[in-house]
Amino acid sequence: MPKPLLSRHCDSFTACLQSHYRAELNVDLLAEHVTEVKLKANEFLWQANQSQEYLYVLQNGLLYAYFETSEGKSFCKEVYWENDLIFGFRSLLSDNAFPFSVRSIEPSVLYRFPLQHYLSLVKKHHDWQAFHLSVVSEYYMYKEGKEEFLLLNTPEQRVALFFETYPHLLPRLPQHVIASYLGMTPISFSRIKKRLGLLTNVNAAG
Repeated sequence: MPKPLLSRHCDSFTACLQSHYRAELNVDLLAEHVTEVKLKANEFLWQANQSQEYLYVLQNGLLYAYFETSEGKSFCKEVYWENDLIFGFRSLLSDNAFPFSVRSIEPSVLYRFPLQHYLSLVKKHHDWQAFHLSVVSEYYMYKEGKEEFLLLNTPEQRVALFFETYPHLLPRLPQHVIASYLGMTPISFSRIKKRLGLLTNVNAAG
């Protein structure tokens, strides 16, 4: 059950937002609409085909987003960790339902705020317009970077670069999530790790 944001958590929520936008931002305009959400491990934040009502900021924990086929095969879209903003960008622009699900890997604490109130701040206040532009720019830079990463690197290079770039995530992420994110099967991922001598510090779960 979501809980109202207590005053002692406001600084934490503000810090999460400021990790994406360094300029001055009137967080008080949003704070009274923010609630805290706690998830257990392996719990949905949302499921595909649900409507987007909220945006989320991850205070602590670990989640992942994935598409699922009608046959039940899943493909990891992205992974979220501390201070990440979590929302469906296409759903934000088109008002369509989420095409993917988001699920917790670890027990997680998030802040959520209503989409419609957020959009009203973006329309009415210059600082929130600038924040929104910063978030959109960050999203597209990440998206283009991931496309380059997947298209221009061999499977071996993708594995090596992931280990080099995200060592702090390796003990936390299940092997099948890393493999799917890198565009390969868990078996291929395991074989490549062995060839590269990267057998330590990976969560052995699933």
